[in-house]
Amino acid sequence: MSAEAAYLFRHALLRDAAYQLQLPGDRARLHETALAVMEDQFGGRPPAPPPLKPGARDVAPPLPLDPCAHELAEHAARAIPGRDSREELLAASRTYLRRTAEHAERTFRSEAACAAWEKYAELASEEERAAAQERAGHAAMNAGHSVLAERLFRTALEAFRCAADRAAPFDSLRSLRARSAEATAQLDLLTLYHRTSRVEEAEAAAGAALALARESGLRNIESRAIGDLGLISYETGRLKEAEILLRQSRDIGRLCGDPRSTGVAESNLANLLVDLGRIAEAEPLYESALRAFRDIPDRRLEAGVTCCQGTLFMQSGRLGPAERKLEEAIRLQREVGERYQEVFSLTNLAMLLADTGRAAEARARYTQALALAREVGDARSEGSVLGNLAGLELSTGHSDAARRLFEEALAIHRRVRNRAFEGAHACGLGLTLLALGDAAAARERWKEGADILRAIGDVRELDQVRAEMRRACGAAGVATFEE
Repeated sequence: MSAEAAYLFRHALLRDAAYQLQLPGDRARLHETALAVMEDQFGGRPPAPPPLKPGARDVAPPLPLDPCAHELAEHAARAIPGRDSREELLAASRTYLRRTAEHAERTFRSEAACAAWEKYAELASEEERAAAQERAGHAAMNAGHSVLAERLFRTALEAFRCAADRAAPFDSLRSLRARSAEATAQLDLLTLYHRTSRVEEAEAAAGAALALARESGLRNIESRAIGDLGLISYETGRLKEAEILLRQSRDIGRLCGDPRSTGVAESNLANLLVDLGRIAEAEPLYESALRAFRDIPDRRLEAGVTCCQGTLFMQSGRLGPAERKLEEAIRLQREVGERYQEVFSLTNLAMLLADTGRAAEARARYTQALALAREVGDARSEGSVLGNLAGLELSTGHSDAARRLFEEALAIHRRVRNRAFEGAHACGLGLTLLALGDAAAARERWKEGADILRAIGDVRELDQVRAEMRRACGAAGVATFEE
């Protein structure tokens, strides 16, 4: 141990010993003094923030003291025992905890935000407690802690539901606000279920939110719920139904002046149109969504659309712009801690690298994406990464590894009802079996996959797997699988 490290260790040890020797009342006075000195340095205590509203993502304007707000909250909390100014110190602790949580959100430190919101909920009024738990749930979800996020969302949902039931006979306005909060909490759970590939539960939550929204005339929540149902339909292969729902969500979002739900519907609709081969229709939708997210601003959603634009450029042959867009998306997602969406950007960048002959770089990106998908509990993305990695192994002559990876991917696709990837990767497994010399099994598996793609109307992917099959059959000297 260096002399400096030894000094710092001894200093910390002696400081803690001196602190522990103080009587509890003296410690409280020391913390109150420290709080007063720090507040004086920043020009006094900031005003108490307005009550926390359910579903809101507003944050107070930043102040110079915000990076120290966690210390101020700690001093206020430790100054409370035995003090006459208990209520004043409790109010100070609440103010600084909220500033701590909002500062952590603003700087994209999700775990710190979750911890601060949970502490704030313990001190908050009954009206604010559930809203704080909801904010903590969002932070936990963004940090990849899905079990904690679900517990927090469910606790908030039950509180909102009880508040609505209590208010219904006496106060229609209060009941409406509580029903809006209840519907929003259902959408929070829906997002979590979607991210963790729990399709049936996601559909149920969307249906519950939609029923509440229509019953109470909450058009913005209706737009979001319909959009989420459209996304689920898209991802489970019901493409015509998905297009109708996403257009409906976009139109309602525009009518009620909700740029976030409008932009989300536009970007998801654009993704669907790309899969249907209608790229010219998709590109302006991405641009419109990107403008909306920058205007809000919402950098998480901006990063997601940036990734989608990169994918569109890749599919339309603009490989240089595509690579730059995907790298930009990854940078944004890492800045804001959007680990769930980063999986998509890493996967799409890996596909581009593979298509441009950079197999080693592609494999490294796929490996990063696979580890991240497993870390955040996103089975749907895990399956897609496994299948794409299998395709890379097949193209580089590692057919046995490709077969194992395709089989792992297909098992996941069936479990999470990912029909599009099930079809594409069943075709990939067929070509792998052909490379391993089993033409009969190859034909059977490829036709299974093509039938799925045909059934869901994924024209672009079907054309691609047909072209790959014809090349592979020609190289193997066997009849094409469609003959």
